Amino acid sequence: MDRFSVKRRYAATLVTNLFNLAAGVVNSLIVPLALGPAAYGSYQFLSKSFGLMLGCSNMSLSSALFTRSSRETESTNVLVVFGAWVALQTVLLAVIVLVAVLFDLKRWMFPAQLSLIIVLVALSEWANYLAANALQFGESKAESLFVQRISLIAGALKMLVIAILFGIGRLTLTSFIFVNFVGAVFSVLCIARFFLQRENRDKYFGAFDALKVRACGRYFVAFCSPLVVYQAAGFFCAYFDRWFLMIAAGAVQQGLFSLSFQWSGVCLLFTSAMTNIAMREASFSFGQGDFVRLRNIYRRVFRMTLMASGCLAVYMALQAPTIIALFLKSKYSGAEHVAMIMAFYPIFAGIEALNSSFFYGTEQVKTYRNIAILMMGVGIAITYVFVAPANFLIPGLGLAGAGVA
Repeated sequence: MDRFSVKRRYAATLVTNLFNLAAGVVNSLIVPLALGPAAYGSYQFLSKSFGLMLGCSNMSLSSALFTRSSRETESTNVLVVFGAWVALQTVLLAVIVLVAVLFDLKRWMFPAQLSLIIVLVALSEWANYLAANALQFGESKAESLFVQRISLIAGALKMLVIAILFGIGRLTLTSFIFVNFVGAVFSVLCIARFFLQRENRDKYFGAFDALKVRACGRYFVAFCSPLVVYQAAGFFCAYFDRWFLMIAAGAVQQGLFSLSFQWSGVCLLFTSAMTNIAMREASFSFGQGDFVRLRNIYRRVFRMTLMASGCLAVYMALQAPTIIALFLKSKYSGAEHVAMIMAFYPIFAGIEALNSSFFYGTEQVKTYRNIAILMMGVGIAITYVFVAPANFLIPGLGLAGAGVA
């Protein structure tokens, strides 16, 4: 069977995501239990914050890279532009961390967080950002079989090390961050080695061409410029949720919400198996003008996403109290209602991810931006009303983690 076929690539991605589903379940039980709600909440707050910073400063260039790389066999000049931007992102992230730590701005940006942990989590998220883009580049070249195999191996090694550390009582916040960092670096190096082999290097990378680099730069600007406001609004909205919960309710409530969010993310691993492949095929079909195939792909993936996420949501909502009582015991008492609410999040997140991939794949970015920004504004207002305590200047319902959920 052709290793580039959609069915085989989807099968490889699905197998990897099913393993990640199992690994995510284990990690969402072991790690919160070992770290405790406060430390786990602090890690999740920092992890999401730096992830959002990298995502915002990315300016949707990853999507532009994916779309362009899916249509062109040789990608040297595209990667030159993208690599230069990643270098700028790295410098920006380093400046933010250093300023926050050295000038004591961390108490406002990262409330109640230690300087060492801030630096370590920033490094870990940077490595994971590189790994995610390396994986996505492999998907754009229809090399799903290899990159998903690397993802599977990295996930298995991480799960094994975490289980061993937990078993010997050495799973701490710093050791957990270190394992995540090493796992991401391993993925990046393996994928880089694969594409630098002679056969793949000759196939996917041509000669450097300054004119083509400028053309790629213009394409990236045209693709991403409508999304600058969207990226900034998205960062503010998502960061506000986590930051305001930390300010209004503290690290323990952050931990209860993060646990539930982690479980909902585990469910998304199953429904997201087709997202990158669907985006690649949507971009390819759109470029070929094959709108019948484009429509059929959307219909099939939409139905699969809705059915799979709906079944998982109902199951997780019913089982959440039992799982917490059996495995996490009194440490996470109070997380039951948050987990039950968040169980239904993957239904809408999966469909949103599918929709965004088709908007990006067909270059309808302005329409997507307008819809998203409108709903972000509504989301911030709702978060404040549900989370703010009654003693705030503008009182809210004080639902803490359940309010964010």
